[in-house]
Order: sequence, then structure tokens, then C-alpha cells
Amino acid sequence: MFILKHRLLENVSFSYDGRNRALDAISFKVKKGSSVALVGESGAGKSTVLRLLYRFYDLADGDGKILIDGQDIRKVTHASLRKAIGVVPQDPVLFNSSIKYNVGYVCGSLEQGPWHW
Repeated sequence: MFILKHRLLENVSFSYDGRNRALDAISFKVKKGSSVALVGESGAGKSTVLRLLYRFYDLADGDGKILIDGQDIRKVTHASLRKAIGVVPQDPVLFNSSIKYNVGYVCGSLEQGPWHW
């Protein structure tokens, strides 16, 4: 589930490998203050939508648009975009590293906080 301001996916298509489409011309609108759950079978594109929203991948020219309050997400910084989106994933995501690294990634810094390393 993710909590959003006004978001719009407009005719979005995406392929990880350039051959098989993970998304094919999907469009939907999420109104400000709404909560949305993406539900579907494995391989339906739920995780791909989130990866595109977070800009882990950018859409190629001609593969549609993802807009936030009318602004193309490719024109905003990764940091400001990720600050505006809240995601509660089905499975936790951890990097193959230390607990310290994972906590630091989420918090932005390990210099402040109640922990002692």
C-alpha cells in the first residue's frame, strides 16, 4: 500500500530486458489523500509500478508518463520524490550488508539516533 498526493500513470509501458513487457500501456489516477493497494498475481507488475514510482528505473521516451501534481517525476530529485511517497511492502527489503548499513540507509545517517555501534 502507498499513500500519495495526486499521482497519475499515463499510458505506461516498461520492459526490464527490452523484449518482454512487465507493464503494457497502464494508466490510473490516485487522488490526493487516497490509499491504494496494488493486488494481483505474481508477475502482474505490482513491484514494477513501485520501482518506477521510486525511480529505480526511468521510463524511456515514448513509454508513457508518471506525474505528481502534473509534474513528470523524471524532473524531480530522487530524494524529494522518495520523501513524498510512503510504501508498506509485502516483504521487507534489506541490502546484503550489515544491519548498520540498512538502518543508515533508511535514516539517512547513523550520526544521530539512540543506537550505539
